[in-house]
Amino acid sequence: MSVDIGNLPRLSDEQVNSRLKAYSDGGKFQDSLRWLWARPVT
Repeated sequence: MSVDIGNLPRLSDEQVNSRLKAYSDGGKFQDSLRWLWARPVT
């Protein structure tokens, strides 16, 4: 599988820091994804 990332905008330092903070907030983001993935598909 090939992915073209040539047209993705470069993130600013502020954007990167914001994402890192959201994703590493004590694992809350990962826990939320686990909850979502565990839900049955309807």
